[in-house]
Amino acid sequence: PPTAQPPSFPLDDVRPVRHLEREWFRTRFADAEWAFLGGTADYTFLDTTRTPALRARLQAEFGDPTQTLADAPIEDSLAGRPQFEYWFVVNDSIPVQVMDGRGPQGRGLIVAADRAYRHRLRGLRDTLLAPLQDAAPAPHVDYYYDERRRRWYRTGYDGRSFFLTPISRGAIVPGRRPRLDTTRTSDASASPPPSP
Repeated sequence: PPTAQPPSFPLDDVRPVRHLEREWFRTRFADAEWAFLGGTADYTFLDTTRTPALRARLQAEFGDPTQTLADAPIEDSLAGRPQFEYWFVVNDSIPVQVMDGRGPQGRGLIVAADRAYRHRLRGLRDTLLAPLQDAAPAPHVDYYYDERRRRWYRTGYDGRSFFLTPISRGAIVPGRRPRLDTTRTSDASASPPPSP
């Protein structure tokens, strides 16, 4: 039988940072200088899969995001703010952030880690997020703001189909994440997850 390939980045421990632990994370890694994974010539599943499908798989693997648009004041500038962010502490000492780049219209994820791991960031990303390739999508809902259209949306996966539903700004309660309406999908409107 073929020999199993060793992971490109050894993971001894992966700790997802929960919503109420954000201040702890910010304090502990206040001196982190963030490095972001840039474009590469060899695209993988994590680069080419539509972001909504990756978000649903992140939900299945790690639960709710650490931070979403609903967690910051809506009155602040929305330019460049991610729809969702997952924060991790890897191997007890490495801060990692995983977030969307272009909302539900995009592909792939943005991954950042402390600059000391910049030269190993691709391996860290590929190893940390490898379980997403086999994960089934899990139901979730987020807010999304389309800067070009200046429009708010509820976006997510209800267990049967992906959705992007326009809403008014008045429907958003600052500081409160949206709740998933599990009765919104009928058999007629069910659709498979977006293809990678």
